[in-house]
Amino acid sequence: AALLAATLAAAAVLVPAAPAAAHDELLASSPSPGAALDSAPTEVTLTFSADVLTIGAAVIVADGAGKDWAAAAPAVAPASALATLIW
Repeated sequence: AALLAATLAAAAVLVPAAPAAAHDELLASSPSPGAALDSAPTEVTLTFSADVLTIGAAVIVADGAGKDWAAAAPAVAPASALATLIW
């Protein structure tokens, strides 16, 4: 019985764990990634695979120099976040 328990314990350690799938995914954005725009957008909308939590929600829209163009905290709807931009 002790040998069986030791074998099961060793097998449990050696079997790799399944990958975690606890994070939500970004499903869509407007404008789309890589979009060629005639002018700078006034807002960015992000759509996620699950509801966005209102506590701690943040959207950063940064340029190549690292300047954040988001005007304020995003407006949060059940599965999306809307960031208003300043230019």
